Formats: sequence, C-alpha cells, structure tokens
Amino acid sequence: MTTRTHGESRAIDLIVQAATVELFGLYDVAVAPVSDPPVRPRGSKVSGLVVGAVAFTGDGFNGQLFLAVTPDVSQATSRTQGKLFQAEGDWVKELTSQLMGRIKSRLARFGIVLRVGLPAIAQAGPASVRPASQGERIDYAFRTLRGDVLVTLAGEFAHERLSYARAARQSEAPDVIIF
Repeated sequence: MTTRTHGESRAIDLIVQAATVELFGLYDVAVAPVSDPPVRPRGSKVSGLVVGAVAFTGDGFNGQLFLAVTPDVSQATSRTQGKLFQAEGDWVKELTSQLMGRIKSRLARFGIVLRVGLPAIAQAGPASVRPASQGERIDYAFRTLRGDVLVTLAGEFAHERLSYARAARQSEAPDVIIF
C-alpha cells in the first residue's frame, strides 16, 4: 500500500483539484488546495464530518472516492438547492456523485472509461481507508471560509495512462456521427 499526498504532483492530482474547485465554485463556495493535507480537516473530528463515498472501476482505475465535508460547508453548498435535499447526508451523496462525474469526464479525455457505483454515506472517515496491498491512498485537502474539505482516492491507478500529449492527440481525431 502506498499513501501519498498531492505534493507528488501527477496528472491525477490536477484532475481531482480542478474538479473539486469547479464543483464547489458552482455553489459559490471558493475552495483552495492546501499543500500539506492533514489526515482530516483541521478543527474537525471524524465523527463531525459528513463523508460520501462512491466506488468506480475502469481499465487501470479501480477504487473509491471519498468526499468529507464539515456540516458548515455542506450547508453553504446546499443553500441554492432549497428544499430539494432534506437530509444533509443526501446532499453530501449528491456532491460526491457530482465530483465523481467531473473526474470521470476528465479521465474520458485520456480514453479512460469508468463505471461508477451509487454514492453512499461512509460509516468511517476516509482516514481509516486501507486500499488493497498494491493500491494507494491519495489525500487532497482544501480550505474554504466555512471549513475544510477532504477528498480521498483509494485504489489502483494507472498513472502512466494520464499523458496530456496522448490526450491532445486523441482529441484531434474527428468525430463521426452516423444517423
């Protein structure tokens, strides 16, 4: 098992960070990556966090995504949703699903197709995640004015498939649509 922080920059780090910033920006919550992520957001106990989880599988990318937010961050993002989501857990599952969708979309640019499960509320925090023996756990921490956000990827990731030069060549191919 390998555990690392996003300080060891790879394409997956840029993908996760951009997707997280974009998602929270959609709900008028500015997030900024923290260079040295803690095991859990500062000032928070694991029991005080709401943690969403979703599993994914694909060619060389198999694992789980965890999104942990403080209740204040959850409430700040859900304000625009009115009464659509009554339970805080339901809203965090929705945020987790949207984050996974953004990551999935970005990975598709590299020809990586993911199958994604249904989001759920995790019973244990992301700090307790232990990926398979050959897998890795990557933590990404973000700060907001209302609290902190922690995104964790756990599983196996084919980092060598994430080449921006390769993605650029694939995007230059013309699309053919047959009706």
